[in-house]
Amino acid sequence: MGFNGTQYSSIGYYKKGKIVVNQKEKKIDFVVISSYNRTIEINVSWSFQLLYERLYLKLKKLAYIKADRKFINGKEYFYYHSIKFYKLKILVLFYHLLKVVRLKLGFL
Repeated sequence: MGFNGTQYSSIGYYKKGKIVVNQKEKKIDFVVISSYNRTIEINVSWSFQLLYERLYLKLKKLAYIKADRKFINGKEYFYYHSIKFYKLKILVLFYHLLKVVRLKLGFL
């Protein structure tokens, strides 16, 4: 299951969630709403410092790929439009990608 900053993703039948970059408090909040579009208070957030430590340890480079997906006779095919490479030097870029692009944070 993955969440991003551009749209809500389903969590079960009655809830949706997304991430919100909070520049003022230097953290990323996880926001959950009900099927009636009411915010459900779940105090889940990650500080920029914690994310930096985790990301720099595991993700020093990032590739953002724009592609279309198509199924033909049950097989999955991709048409790649473009690719951009990023080095994780400035976390501001990463937070911008979370807000603007459909970059996802996944949870296992």
